[in-house]
Amino acid sequence: MHQLDLMGFSGFKVDLIKTESYYYVEKSTQDTHLKDRLKRQFEKQKQYSEIIKNFPHKSFCVPTIVQSEETNNSFSFQMSYSNSLNYLDFFENSSVFDIDSFLNRIFFIIDEFITLSENKIEKKETIKEKYSNTKKNIISKKISSPLFFQELDYIFDLKEDLLLPMGYCHGDLTFSNMLFDVMNKKIVLIDFLDSFIESPLLDIVKLRQDTKFLWSMNLCKKDFDIIKINIIFNYLDKKINDYFSKYEFYSKFYSLFQILNLLRVLQYAKDEHISKILEKNINDEKFNYSSSR
Repeated sequence: MHQLDLMGFSGFKVDLIKTESYYYVEKSTQDTHLKDRLKRQFEKQKQYSEIIKNFPHKSFCVPTIVQSEETNNSFSFQMSYSNSLNYLDFFENSSVFDIDSFLNRIFFIIDEFITLSENKIEKKETIKEKYSNTKKNIISKKISSPLFFQELDYIFDLKEDLLLPMGYCHGDLTFSNMLFDVMNKKIVLIDFLDSFIESPLLDIVKLRQDTKFLWSMNLCKKDFDIIKINIIFNYLDKKINDYFSKYEFYSKFYSLFQILNLLRVLQYAKDEHISKILEKNINDEKFNYSSSR
């Protein structure tokens, strides 16, 4: 497996474990505050390993859980190792056919999540509270000033509840959480995340966090062909936006949830350069949201 040097916010430790016969990947934490979060990731990965295994399209897989261990202060689990490419190695060496094939697979899995989900009402108070709490965290950490939120306060002063597909999503469907098993023609999904609402809309939001805002590229220290990757990501982003525009919930609520998503990432930013990038991304999406009203 070709690993990327990525800066992240999770705080979990990831190790490659070698035995006489196999390699395993171990994910762990000895931080009491992170323990419950890692356990939820573990449970969600187990659940989705079975769900995706039963999909008619066999182009996705989830690492098999080997074992887990818990103490009062720690939690760890081991999963199968995949000899795969990271997203940059994959895209840098991909043809147009490979890229379109990847995109069709992404469309398939999100469409499957939408089909499995139920249309439900999400109370406007839930979204407003999540925005308010995130705003307080950002201001208290002095990441952004209160002035930054003036227009956002207006956007999140929601007047109506939201009708969304609810039930199934990866939770953090960025390129950094995909591995590309070229030999077996599979995309390996890792690092499932529990979301404050389990909606496939959030998977589209996370996907475009990469294709539109180049998030995983901003976190990567590896040298790569930035011009080629930019061209590919722009191509992917237009296709993704065009494809999912067939869903009313996407056309109505994508920008709202992308702004909230970027704010939730911003609250954990420790690097001023990253926080400025996120602020610019939020302002860009804020403009798009206002233009579409």
